[in-house]
Amino acid sequence: QSNRKLSCLDLSHNQLSDGACRCLGSILANNESIRALNLSWNQIRPKGAVALAMGLQGNCSLKTLDVTMNGFGQEGSLAVGFALTDNSALTELDVSHNRIPDIGLIGLAEAMKVNESLRHLRVGE
Repeated sequence: QSNRKLSCLDLSHNQLSDGACRCLGSILANNESIRALNLSWNQIRPKGAVALAMGLQGNCSLKTLDVTMNGFGQEGSLAVGFALTDNSALTELDVSHNRIPDIGLIGLAEAMKVNESLRHLRVGE
């Protein structure tokens, strides 16, 4: 949380648990140096996605987040959408291949109406 030099972190392919996602969410909420974070291919499920979203909500430094190939589902995608309504730093988000149903896509689209920083959102399956 207090590391001021780390700007890019790649934790892809680590099978992160819900507990690890809670820790990462806490770090995201307080860290001001990480600009790019890759959490792809981690089997992050809805509870982990919610924990990450809570950290993302208050983060003011992260610009790029890649969470492709996880399993956010409805609960996780709605949490990310809600976080995007408050986050004003993120410019690029890739949530492709996360089993996001229509209601989750609607939540992300609604967030885009108020989020002024996000320029690239990838949601492909």
